[in-house]
Amino acid sequence: MMAKDKSKDKKRKLSKSTKTMIAVIAAVVILVGGLLAVVFYMPACNDESEEGVVETTYPTDSDGKEYAVDSKGNRIENDEGVSRDNNGNIVSDGVVNITTQGPFGVERIDIENESGTYTILSETPVVETTDADGNETTETQETVYTLVGFEDAELQAGQADSIANQASNMSTTRIIDIKGENLSDYGLDDPRAKVKTTFTDGTTVAILIGDDAPDSLGTYIKYEDKDEVYMTDVDSVNAFLFSALDLLSKEITEAAQTEDDAEIVSLTLSGSHYPEEITMVPNDDETCAAYYKMTSPKEQFVNVTEGNNVKGGIRGLSATAVASYHPSDDQLDELGLLHPYARVVAQYADVTYRLSASKPDESGNVYIYNEDKQIAYQIADTSVAWVSSSYESLKYEYVLKPAEDTLSAIEVTANGETYRFELEQVTTTDDDGNEQKSMRITYGDEQIAESKFSTFFDNLTGVQRSDSAESENPSGSAVLTVRYTYNNGKSADTVSYYSAGNRKMLAQINGDSDSHVFKSYTDKIAEDVVKITNGQTVSPI
Repeated sequence: MMAKDKSKDKKRKLSKSTKTMIAVIAAVVILVGGLLAVVFYMPACNDESEEGVVETTYPTDSDGKEYAVDSKGNRIENDEGVSRDNNGNIVSDGVVNITTQGPFGVERIDIENESGTYTILSETPVVETTDADGNETTETQETVYTLVGFEDAELQAGQADSIANQASNMSTTRIIDIKGENLSDYGLDDPRAKVKTTFTDGTTVAILIGDDAPDSLGTYIKYEDKDEVYMTDVDSVNAFLFSALDLLSKEITEAAQTEDDAEIVSLTLSGSHYPEEITMVPNDDETCAAYYKMTSPKEQFVNVTEGNNVKGGIRGLSATAVASYHPSDDQLDELGLLHPYARVVAQYADVTYRLSASKPDESGNVYIYNEDKQIAYQIADTSVAWVSSSYESLKYEYVLKPAEDTLSAIEVTANGETYRFELEQVTTTDDDGNEQKSMRITYGDEQIAESKFSTFFDNLTGVQRSDSAESENPSGSAVLTVRYTYNNGKSADTVSYYSAGNRKMLAQINGDSDSHVFKSYTDKIAEDVVKITNGQTVSPI
């Protein structure tokens, strides 16, 4: 009895397990079937035809007619954006041609976005012409765009064209929501841009630009007066996010067209960065090879590298962005331009530029204001060396470096002795009749070879400034004095060196304190003058 009962219990247990397994299998079958049904009824599923072409399948209604749905599953009853073949089958959906007129058909575009509102007027002139055979034809001219309120400003090439092209050739890629519910989900309750395009045929199209969809799928848009929400390519609407300033040319100053126009007549630096106004002009003093010279705050030659850098930051400037158009005093103050950090007035043969600059920020950006255009720009401070230059960096790198062929005599006083060298330029003719110029150098009755003297001369005139000492008075007597006498009528120049401690010397030019130099220069000159007068060879510094 007991064995029989156990057998029945085992059968009962096996029966329950079997039922459980059957239930699980049934659930899986139902789930898979449901998924297959969902996949079957989803639009834009891909099948492979016999020819290998990917085709799109759509759900069908009770009459066997295919229909499209938006992304939320709503049936598109009016077939908005649905294209069918001759058999009534859907070829594609979601594509709505919002505008097709093309840029020549644009008359006006009104844009409102996060930067403000602006209007672009478009005109494409058509002129009557007569060909060589006397036949009259029409010729379409280049489209002219006008940014209302900015009529005197040059527009940046391509920017207005981009807006007009996008406004006049717009289409969607998908239908998102035909009911237009919950516009905040798409950024269309507070759109990033509103665009109204008026065409020459009198039609107008107004659209709203919403957020970008996730995963860079596109951008949400809708007609302003309709419910449907669509998606379009991001690139097809990005120009509508431009500000009015983005349309303006970034050219701050024009490049020179000729070498003569590239050369300054005068250049003046001022502003809070410059305690004293600095004016530089082309160097007309043949005794020095410097390109420019200062006329204020004192007359002296200009550092070759720094002078070129300063001049190079004026003509042909292109900004990274336009910051303000016809700014008010408050706007100039906000940009740091009302009381400029630096200001340059550069006069050329063909034009004069007046530019103001703010103090460079921590990122190396600076605002530049073209006072004649009344436009403020942003640019990297590395492009405008005059903003951060200085009087000290503009001073000639050498204490005094006269050209050898402009000298008639050099006197060096050192070690309690004065050594005078006479210089004469000699012209000879070789066997082929070619003229050759050389220098005859004499010390007393002795002639010194030019090749030997040239090293001594380079050391003598190659003394470089270390730092400024214009306000410093000398102490004691000069340790070294060099007097240059010119052969062109220019007054002689005298450079005197005084001990200034810390291995430095104070250099004076014609009695005016100028700068510190390292003592190693003067020690070498004092040593060399003895050697050269004794017929010895000197080494470069």
